[in-house]
Amino acid sequence: MGGKGGNAIIKRTSTKRLKTLIRDLSHADPSKRYAAAEGLTCSDERALYPLIKALRDENAGVQDAAMRSLISLGGEVTAYMVIPLLRDLPYLRNTALIILKAIGTASIPLLRPLLSDKDDDVRKFAIDLISDIGYPHAGTEDSPGISEEPKEEKETNECSNNSYRSITVSDI
Repeated sequence: MGGKGGNAIIKRTSTKRLKTLIRDLSHADPSKRYAAAEGLTCSDERALYPLIKALRDENAGVQDAAMRSLISLGGEVTAYMVIPLLRDLPYLRNTALIILKAIGTASIPLLRPLLSDKDDDVRKFAIDLISDIGYPHAGTEDSPGISEEPKEEKETNECSNNSYRSITVSDI
């Protein structure tokens, strides 16, 4: 998976344990739901949909644990599952922005089509994410726009809100 993790060895969750954790996401006790969401950090794509559902949990701790687990799973599949949240309730939109930014460059191919979305907010989210992830408003004077290669390390984004006008789908 595309999650962050340095040199640590990540032990994947067994199928039996995965089923138990997914079942516990529906438990009446919020502490059990929190522990389940947290336990799914080292799982796989089978946990994506249950974790997305857990983002809607009434308990903020469960929501946070689900968000952190989705970030840990990372990758393009996770980004694909999270992108629809950009059209949802405000707290889910904000959560989706956090997750997609943390996933990084794996989400860029999925964000590009959103630059021509009919919803102004979704277009702005896509521009902000692409810029934050590492496709800065840069280029030569002849071809300003988003660079074709992502930055290896994050730098301070010098874009202002006024520069959004000059970024178009053809620039990407």
